[in-house]
Amino acid sequence: MLTFFRSFGSNGVKVLSVLLLLSGGMLLNGCDEVDQSANAEPQTTEQSDVAEKDKPQTIAQLNAAVEDNPEDFEAYFQRGVYHHEAGELNKAMADYNQAIELKPDAAGAYGNRAIVHKMQGDPEKALADFNQSIKLNPNDASVYDNRGMLYSSAGQFEKAIGDFKQALKADAKLASAYKNLGFAYREMGDFDTALTNFEKAIEIDPESDDEAYVGRAMVYAKQNKLDQALGSINKAIELNANNPRAYYVRGITLVKKRDPEGVADLQKVIAMDAPPKLQAGSKAILEDLEQKMQAAEADS
Repeated sequence: MLTFFRSFGSNGVKVLSVLLLLSGGMLLNGCDEVDQSANAEPQTTEQSDVAEKDKPQTIAQLNAAVEDNPEDFEAYFQRGVYHHEAGELNKAMADYNQAIELKPDAAGAYGNRAIVHKMQGDPEKALADFNQSIKLNPNDASVYDNRGMLYSSAGQFEKAIGDFKQALKADAKLASAYKNLGFAYREMGDFDTALTNFEKAIEIDPESDDEAYVGRAMVYAKQNKLDQALGSINKAIELNANNPRAYYVRGITLVKKRDPEGVADLQKVIAMDAPPKLQAGSKAILEDLEQKMQAAEADS
């Protein structure tokens, strides 16, 4: 149990003393434990954010459209997008399958189905659908970006970088492609190029994507630029207070600065519904701190 970290109180000085004993290298390696893959958003034929209160009416209209005309490609496609965004992946898959059957040259349907395959843990089918989508429409930046993320999640970073660059040829203002390039270059150890790409992503879209700030903070932490790392990660948390990776990176950065407040961030990661790697990394650091604190108490 890690109960003694619930509050610093009179133990604050002891915790700080223990932090001073820790090696910075071990803590920075914790950043490398983070899985940077993410699930892409489905494409829509037309950009339309459906308000939550309107969704029941919208799905009812789509159901009626399918019932009235079982050959209506657009109704199946849009209903697939609806289920996809709602996390109803099996229903989304069924609608995308029907849409493709009705219109085999629908590049967007293949692209969206690829994302569902990835989310369901079938990267081979995802890759096949991304490839088909690109074959049908070689100018869609988002599909290259999404296929690049698939390659990244498989550790194929050179292929991923090629796709992200191709995405930027199609759309030079696609912030997510710059962000994803940043993560790929970071994984390959090219921190300067990673930082350049994170900065570009933030320049294009400074107020939406917290992950670009997280990535930049991870590079700064690796470069031992801890104050800059904190500035970046605090902005990420300002944009999204529910991202466990942001608290993990801030926790590691604060601990490396020998700041006991880092413990609270690592505890928060454990309390959140965080990915297993983040949970394990946080627990490992806290357990190491606990062991060193117990040893310090024994020596006192």
